[in-house]
Amino acid sequence: MRCTILACLLALATSCSAPPPPAASRPLAAPDGLATACDALPGRTLAAGSAASAVADAAAAPGPRRFVKIVLALLAERPAEGGARLVDALAVVADPAASGSLRLPSAALEPGQTWRGAAARELLERLRGAGAAAFLPLAEFDEPLIGGFTSWFAASVRERLDDGSDFLRERTPPEPLERRFALAVDTGGSDGATVTLERGTPGFDGELAKLSAPLRAADGPLLLVVPSPFVGGHGAWCAAWLEVEEVAAESPAAAQWRARAEELVAREQARRAATQAPALQVSERLAAWRDLRREANSRTALVWLTTRLPESCAADLAVATDDLQLAGLLVHCIELRAAVPEPADEAALDALLERAALGWLAQEATNGELPAELASVLARRTGALAAYPSQLAELARNCTSLERLAQQLVAENLELLEENSAASRVRAYDWLLERGAAPDGFDPLAPLAQRRAVLAARAAAAAAAELDAERADG
Repeated sequence: MRCTILACLLALATSCSAPPPPAASRPLAAPDGLATACDALPGRTLAAGSAASAVADAAAAPGPRRFVKIVLALLAERPAEGGARLVDALAVVADPAASGSLRLPSAALEPGQTWRGAAARELLERLRGAGAAAFLPLAEFDEPLIGGFTSWFAASVRERLDDGSDFLRERTPPEPLERRFALAVDTGGSDGATVTLERGTPGFDGELAKLSAPLRAADGPLLLVVPSPFVGGHGAWCAAWLEVEEVAAESPAAAQWRARAEELVAREQARRAATQAPALQVSERLAAWRDLRREANSRTALVWLTTRLPESCAADLAVATDDLQLAGLLVHCIELRAAVPEPADEAALDALLERAALGWLAQEATNGELPAELASVLARRTGALAAYPSQLAELARNCTSLERLAQQLVAENLELLEENSAASRVRAYDWLLERGAAPDGFDPLAPLAQRRAVLAARAAAAAAAELDAERADG
């Protein structure tokens, strides 16, 4: 009897100390009220809606048609195998709010991962095969890529940030905020498409993270995984799959994509005609210049003025400067505006704004070492000439049109290909190569004789072409 009681007590103790059976995994579920959408706007990611010239021609351009496949999904866990750190692949992180500011990657982006090519394809197949408990698609899109347009793809929901696990709960506003997981694919360049990831709430804890490497059909697909920005639903991670594909111009599929592109362009042209967006009057732009004096409206006015100049120093500085730097830039803009005759048209105002931005950067560089965010803007827009602020200041004073300014920047960087400094030659060459102006066959690290031979051949070809043009005109 005593043995039986001891055996029962031992069995009871053993059962009490044993770990409970594992809980069944919760199925993935999207937040209530989740909405998905895609759109296409002319312009760049940080300046969408800017005037785009000849957009109709871009939609109907000959050659292969490109389109992008997008999948947005929820994941239960971040894949453990392979992948590279997302933060190492970023060129810039910015606030998607209207005022804009550059920032370091947040804690939410730090655990993000990326996969490319075959590794991305294999991982997506495994995730899809794992079932709804591991992978839940939120939206799938197939859209054409149009030169000069940015395509947007988003999953969003309006939620209160009052979840106990949200570190922002103490600052939660009373009204719900839109939380987004979105992608922007910018097809403005010829070397593939630029990808920007948006996560969170614009103006509150949201951020735009632009990848440094372009998305190209030849490189295969791209898979991004970041912590989910959503409070509701169930899914700790969000995944984005992107793949660019090309179809031959003569194929039936190309006609389908061309028709869709023409539809998007026609819709944008109708919207612009209704709002008179492409015909910004000089008087309106002068009013925006006056708003540069008002502290409350200054950054908004500068952003508005640069919508016609998405690829410019002025557009970069509109989002890259802090408040103190912005104040100095605006003083320089206003002083230059007061010192020149009344601009005759919008093109003259645009040139004046870019000259002011470049002149201010040159002035700041002359006064001391630029902060990293301003140095990057200067190098991006002027190439190796960024190391010569006095020459940049002279260009800003003397080049009264954007065309002349662009020509002189190319000419100055071509001259810098003859510098003794290898670093300077490489910076100049990379900048020229990005703009299609680098001499064919030039290697900035080649021996001196080889470099000079290439430059001499280029100069001879340019002289011959100029002579032929003069004869044709004569």
